[in-house]
Amino acid sequence: MRSHRSFCRRILAVTAAGLLGGAIVRADKPVWAGSGGSGTGGASSSGNWSTGSKPGKSETAQVSSGKATIDSVLEFGALEFTGGTIDAIAGNSLTLSLSTAASTWTGGEFSGATLNINQPLTIGAGAAKKVTTGSDLNLSGSTSWTGEDIGTGGGSQIKNASTGTFTASSDGKIAHDQAGTRATFRNDGTFTKSAGAGGTSATEIEATFNNFGTLNANAGNLKLSGGGSSSGSVNIGNGAKLQIASNDYAFSGGAINNTTAGGTGKLELGGAITTFSSTTSGDAELAVAGGTAKFDG
Repeated sequence: MRSHRSFCRRILAVTAAGLLGGAIVRADKPVWAGSGGSGTGGASSSGNWSTGSKPGKSETAQVSSGKATIDSVLEFGALEFTGGTIDAIAGNSLTLSLSTAASTWTGGEFSGATLNINQPLTIGAGAAKKVTTGSDLNLSGSTSWTGEDIGTGGGSQIKNASTGTFTASSDGKIAHDQAGTRATFRNDGTFTKSAGAGGTSATEIEATFNNFGTLNANAGNLKLSGGGSSSGSVNIGNGAKLQIASNDYAFSGGAINNTTAGGTGKLELGGAITTFSSTTSGDAELAVAGGTAKFDG
């Protein structure tokens, strides 16, 4: 029979090796410092991180200030982004993938960066949040947005993949308030407006919103004011509104339904041309408060 001391030595040896699927996990998180502590530099450079090496595939990187540049194809475990800028070398197809743990974004700007976020992402209150200069945010996990505004522009794209769920749990805005071409939100998965104050408050999307998946306006008001189109399914909850405003929108197929039979959800049109193709169906109430409703076929 092994002694207690021998057993403890074996446990300590395994712990020291950090054998978690073959990966060694540090107790401290890599914090962005930049070249010589300047706050700027390439994210692949080990010396630009507080731990002396770039974050690994099982680690959570922290960026709170400065400018971290994606200068090679990178993969971190997760990201805690609270401030500063994450950009990329222009003209290169370089990506940062976050693949093993949940990430948070409470402040900071993605500027010309491509991120593949394969795990949960929480977008919460904090500092200003921006997606600019042709950035691509590719979301394939569960994304929770608590409603604080996100500034967009520069032809950037936010893409909710077919495996993704994007939930807006309070009122806020994805604003078109940055320089350049209006951004695009592409939904191939499930986008849900789950809560809101109603009345004159809303979750407003000023980016062009294209729905190829499922759009659920379950509560409060969901306002699409950046134009776009929908060929996917649309569901509107009792007492909720899906509002089309300011820029033209096209429903080119799919169904626009109440979430329950005989429900009181509304599709409300105002200040734009909204087109319905002959293949669009559904039982949601249509309310024309302004603009034009056009029925093709």
